[in-house]
Amino acid sequence: MKQNDLMVRINLSSIRNRLTALLVAGAIGLGALISISIWWVVDGELTELMDHGLQESAELIHNVLSSAPDPTHQQHPSRPDSEYAEHLIWQLVNVDTGKVIARSSNAPDTPLATAWHADVQHAVNAPWHMVTLEFRHSKQTLLVVAQTEEERHEALVDTLGYTLLTTLTVCALGIWAMSRRMRVELQPLQQLSDGVRNYDPLLPATAPTSTGRAELQPIENAIYDLGQRLGQRIISEQAFTAHAAHALRTPMAGIDAQLALAIREAPEALRPRLERAREAASRLSRVMQALLGMFRSGLEPRRVQIPLRQLLEPLGSTGLHLAFDPYGQIEVDPDLLTPVLINLLDNAHRHKAKNVEITVSEIGAMTRLIIQDDGEGCPTEVFNNMREALDRQDYGPQSGFKGLGIILADLVMRAHGGRTKLLSPASGFALELTWPRGHTATAS
Repeated sequence: MKQNDLMVRINLSSIRNRLTALLVAGAIGLGALISISIWWVVDGELTELMDHGLQESAELIHNVLSSAPDPTHQQHPSRPDSEYAEHLIWQLVNVDTGKVIARSSNAPDTPLATAWHADVQHAVNAPWHMVTLEFRHSKQTLLVVAQTEEERHEALVDTLGYTLLTTLTVCALGIWAMSRRMRVELQPLQQLSDGVRNYDPLLPATAPTSTGRAELQPIENAIYDLGQRLGQRIISEQAFTAHAAHALRTPMAGIDAQLALAIREAPEALRPRLERAREAASRLSRVMQALLGMFRSGLEPRRVQIPLRQLLEPLGSTGLHLAFDPYGQIEVDPDLLTPVLINLLDNAHRHKAKNVEITVSEIGAMTRLIIQDDGEGCPTEVFNNMREALDRQDYGPQSGFKGLGIILADLVMRAHGGRTKLLSPASGFALELTWPRGHTATAS
């Protein structure tokens, strides 16, 4: 099975992405909470501070004017055309007449207030915050000291803006630092993944090295133990395969030879039975070769460039007429593909096929081999079940597979990095094998 195909079909969730998203969401939430808290605290404290400053400024101006010889005398501003932004102004207002008798440069001509109030208040129909004070020696004179709303708003916005900017900068730097640290801490997982990918149970030297993390130590031990058991099983299966190939090949060849002699010497009435026995023994021999090929575990395909004729001509004893390009070449492991062809041709013969057409073509970097017969085909329901089973590599009893042919073909193709596909011909049965071309040796 190609691991990349499985990764495409499954939407995997990344631990790094999940942690990053959690970190960003937490930072944004914390930043918002801090911002709201700062806004609430700073807004109240800064407003109170500016009110106190306004009151102190008013008292200072009041003391200065109280010390003047005649603070109620009509005074004109010394700089009536001042160009600087005056955010704090004062007025002397005659309470009886409701007129301004003295003012600062940028103070309005109309009085902001005509009555004394103990607290800071907002001027009616004017953008000013003001404080009013009375003179002991002149009760009809009222001092009004005011500050613009614009100045108070600007001070508040600047203070909050710089505070929030600092908070967000600190949060961003924290996210960046945590993200970098998270990548460093997750690196052992990538190291372990690379080690497992390159681990060959038959080569103990390729076992993954320790990451030095206590949390990953049980996984590393489990992988090592599993590799040890898997390697031992592979060695046992290889030994069994080699022994079985040697132990079974000679008896099967002897049985075939003895049956051939028996057919020649037997009476005419017994020959059909002996021929059927020989055919069954021949089929058993082909199944044995397929099983031995399928269980050749732990080995990569040994690809060679080989003529298609060299693979197919020894299979002509199946009683089928094989149509193929005698000059065609394919790049494949012949030891694996031969039992596949044996079983597929045996399936075609059992399903009453007389002719089998085998075509080879190249599509980009892929080799495609199509095997199509003129047999009785496959029922639609069974065909659909087998097609779905191939996609999910389900070779169980419910898959619709009755023999080794298609299963073995799919296993061999996946070992080559390819896949097996069931086609829908107008009649008969057709199978498509595709696999990528790679580095090969030339068949002798």
